[in-house]
Amino acid sequence: MAEGVVLRLDRDAGCAYLGGEIADTGYHDIRVTYRFDCAQPQRLRRIGTGVFEVFERFETIEAVLVSPDRQIGLDLTPSAPDHRLAP
Repeated sequence: MAEGVVLRLDRDAGCAYLGGEIADTGYHDIRVTYRFDCAQPQRLRRIGTGVFEVFERFETIEAVLVSPDRQIGLDLTPSAPDHRLAP
């Protein structure tokens, strides 16, 4: 995974990539799952992607962030490729 292209995570959260899966779910849709273990999850304040810079025809990424204490859904778009998780 090219750092900063697929996912942008705060470095000071100390997240280690544990693996992932890719599945074709139908016409124009794919499901990508990544697993991370973050040493300092409270320092994970923003999540984003650089995919739109590489794949210009991508319109929306529907993302779900699941952690031991919460689950949130968010849409990432070319005009809003990052999502703020905490202040």
